[in-house]
Amino acid sequence: MEYIINISEDRTYIGVKLLGDFTSKEMMGCIVESRTLGNNEGIHNYLVDSTEARNVDSVTGQREFAYSDIKKIELAKATDIVACLVDPGDDSHNFVETVTNNAGLIFKLFTKIEDAIQFFEIRHK
Repeated sequence: MEYIINISEDRTYIGVKLLGDFTSKEMMGCIVESRTLGNNEGIHNYLVDSTEARNVDSVTGQREFAYSDIKKIELAKATDIVACLVDPGDDSHNFVETVTNNAGLIFKLFTKIEDAIQFFEIRHK
């Protein structure tokens, strides 16, 4: 899996573009890098574009990711909001959305970038 991380032009979110299939364990490096950038810049919104990437992790792997892996390295904070852009025909991210939210984090899937950006605005009102 490859990824590209940047700051949006209006500096309201950290953008992450995923390229290729991935497992939750493979996502950790990307999360560390994007979260560090967000902390340094005071940005707590993350737009993850997964339209060219599929989550190929097992159900167990996704659950461990949400309940254990992220919390061990203290990456996810209650103030962080993650909007994940997915291909409309790709349901490989659905379970991680459920378990991540059940673990107390804010993570939502979208098929339109406009809806994802609006989600940030609504969450900060």
